[in-house]
Amino acid sequence: MGFTSREQKLSERYRTEFRTAGWEFGKSVINVVHCPCCPEGAKPDPEKVQTKSLIEEMLDGDEDGLAATFEDYQL
Repeated sequence: MGFTSREQKLSERYRTEFRTAGWEFGKSVINVVHCPCCPEGAKPDPEKVQTKSLIEEMLDGDEDGLAATFEDYQL
């Protein structure tokens, strides 16, 4: 399995496999930067990526809080 423990993130092997399939994540799989549904050649909004990254840092390890915050702010 790609996940080891709650403290550790998705392994690089699985990140590479997901990236090949069109997925790109921040530090956690909750922070989706790019997905296969994105239009070809689409670039993420740098401000949104930075905002999500900062929130991810603040809520490090709190996946439920991260998901709720992203939903609250429509990120």
